[in-house]
Amino acid sequence: NPLRFGVYNATADEIWYNNSYFTQYYTNVVIDLIDQNNDGVENEIVVAGGANGDVLIFNSSNGDILCNNTIGGRTYGLKSVDTNRNGKKDSFLLTDEFSMGFLFNGTTCEMLWNFTATNNLAEVDIIDLNKDGYFEEFLFGQEYGGGRIYAIDIDGNNIWNLTNPQRDAFEINNFDYDNDGYY
Repeated sequence: NPLRFGVYNATADEIWYNNSYFTQYYTNVVIDLIDQNNDGVENEIVVAGGANGDVLIFNSSNGDILCNNTIGGRTYGLKSVDTNRNGKKDSFLLTDEFSMGFLFNGTTCEMLWNFTATNNLAEVDIIDLNKDGYFEEFLFGQEYGGGRIYAIDIDGNNIWNLTNPQRDAFEINNFDYDNDGYY
């Protein structure tokens, strides 16, 4: 059975669905919203999943595929980000089973950069490390092999990493621990 992805309203009425693209049976699918057409509304849907790491952006109104790409392996983490500093999420971060982290252009689905970790990356989050008011630094969490967390800048450069050999980093969340207004 192929994966089925769709949009339903609050009363569970189907608006549209698509099962033609996800032909590989694998249940790990990650979903987020993005402002793909730069109209100021985050209403396009980023979906990544399948055994080949299919990455697609759907029109939320009718299910049309606006752009697509593949990363070649199963996907784990997805997070939409605002890289053009207009307050709307225009790009997205993705992790895969082969220890890779990616940044994709949300308009074209073009991969902008990638980096390789020492083991599987499970989670990704955004943070404002340099306290400039923009969430343009990224945290990637390593699933196995020592629980490493990588801080990566908007250009794909490794700022720092943290290793805890006792634990794996399955979930990453950031918060304002010192109440200075920055995460």
